[in-house]
Amino acid sequence: MQLSGTGILADVLLYEIKNHEQNVELGGYVVMPDHVNENYDNSTV
Repeated sequence: MQLSGTGILADVLLYEIKNHEQNVELGGYVVMPDHVNENYDNSTV
């Protein structure tokens, strides 16, 4: 699958979450042609 420009932007921004938010951990994500599925944990433990 080849991502569009918007898909590439979504991929980069999701990957960068850990560099901008201290208490958010991205468990995983999949960029699909027309939507994004992601799992994240925003606990402070």
